[in-house]
Amino acid sequence: MFKYRITSYLLLIACMLGISIQVWAQPDWSVNASNFQYTMTVTGVALFQCQESFDEGDIVAAFIDGECRGVQAFNTNVDGRILAYLTVYDNVPIGNNVNFKLYDASTNEVFEDVFPTSFEENRIIGNPASPHEFKTDFVLTDLTLSNGLLYDYDVAGTAFTEVLSINENGDTTAFMIDFVDDEDGIDNSFFSAMGSQLILEQDVDYKNKKEYQIHIVAISDAGCEVDKVITIPVENTNVPPTDLKPDEVAFNENEEEGTLITELMAVDESTTDIHTFTIVGDAIEWPDNSLFQIVDNELLSAAVFDYETKETYSIQIEISDRVGNIYVDTLRVDILDVIELDDLKANNLVTPNDDGINDFFEIPNVDLFCNYELTIFNDNGNKVYQTKCYQNDWDGKNDNGTELVSGTYYYTIRQLVKKENDFRGRVYLYRKNQY
Repeated sequence: MFKYRITSYLLLIACMLGISIQVWAQPDWSVNASNFQYTMTVTGVALFQCQESFDEGDIVAAFIDGECRGVQAFNTNVDGRILAYLTVYDNVPIGNNVNFKLYDASTNEVFEDVFPTSFEENRIIGNPASPHEFKTDFVLTDLTLSNGLLYDYDVAGTAFTEVLSINENGDTTAFMIDFVDDEDGIDNSFFSAMGSQLILEQDVDYKNKKEYQIHIVAISDAGCEVDKVITIPVENTNVPPTDLKPDEVAFNENEEEGTLITELMAVDESTTDIHTFTIVGDAIEWPDNSLFQIVDNELLSAAVFDYETKETYSIQIEISDRVGNIYVDTLRVDILDVIELDDLKANNLVTPNDDGINDFFEIPNVDLFCNYELTIFNDNGNKVYQTKCYQNDWDGKNDNGTELVSGTYYYTIRQLVKKENDFRGRVYLYRKNQY
C-alpha cells in the first residue's frame, strides 16, 4: 500500500545518508483457518482515544481463550473511512467469548478493545455503511453535576459541585473539566474549574440572576472528550418579610416639608437581611402616596399638613429584601391638631422625681374622660403608651413599664364611642441627668 511504499522509500534514503532509524515490528498475530469449522465476520473501523484512525498500518485481532482466532489490517478505504474485514474462527458454533486487540501503528502499542462479543456461526457484525467500532476506550456521552443547584447565600470561592462524566457503558467518572468559550457559555465568567470541581467566582445575586448557563468540556484520562451546555438554577432560601412596623404613626400639623415622620422596620425571620422600602401603588387608588417620601428607612413628609383639612392619611409601602422577596403593607398617618394646652388645661411638663410636683401627666376633672382613650407618641410618631379611662397616673413609662427618655411627647385623647371631641397636644418629659 501507499503507506508501506513511503516507509520503504524512507528506509532507502536513511541507508543512503547513513542515518539510523528505528523500525517498529508489528505483533506476530496469526491464525490457521484450516483448523476451524465455523466463522463469523466483523466489519469495522478503529478508534484510538475516541478518535477514528485512518492509518492503514493499524491491525485488529480476535482472541478466544487467549488464542488468536482472526487477524486483519485496516486496509480498505470505503467513502474515506479505513475498514477492516475481520473473519473470526472457532470450532464451537455458538457461545464462546471473543475479545479483540488493536495495534496502533503510529505508536507501536497494543490495546484491548473495550467491547468483547460472543461467537456465533455465520454471524455478521457491521457493514461498510454502518461499520462496527473497535474501541480502546469508552466514548464519553454525557455530563452531569453532583449538585445541580446554587443557593442565594453562596459566595465567591465556593466549590459547589463536581462535574461527572458518563460514558457509553453507563460508568460515571470525575474527569478534568474546562470551559468552552462561545455564545452558549454566557455565564462562564462566573465560574472557574479545578480538576472536576466547579468553583463560584462571584457571590450569587439572586435578585438579578435566577440561573446560570455554562458550556463545559470534560476530558478523560485517555483523551476522550464530551461537552455540554448546562443550566444551573439558583434556589431562593431567604424567608420573605412578614410585617411592617410601625403600621400607625402620628405627626403634628404645620411641620415643614421634609420632616421625619418615623423610621420604618421590616419584621423578618432572616435577621441579617437587608431591606428596601418603597412607596408603591396607583395614584388614583393611593392619592396620599404623593404627600410622603422615603429615604433609606426614613418616612419623611413631602407636604405641610393641616389637621382641619384632613386628619388621617394612608400610604402603601413595599418592602423588598436582598434577594427580591416582596411584602406590601399599609401605613396610617394621623395628623395631630396642635392646640393650646389651656383648652384641655392639662400640664405640659412631667418630672417623675417624687417631689410631688409634676410627677404625673395630669388632666383636671380626669373622671370626665373615662370614655376616652389616651395615646402617647414619641417624637418619631411611634406609640409608646395607651390606656382607656385614664387616671392621671402616667409618669413617663411605656406600656411595658420601662422608663422613657427625656424629650417631647405627643398625646391624643379620643372619645371611644362617638369619636368626637378629640384633644391633642404635647407634653415634655424631663428626667434629671437625661438629655
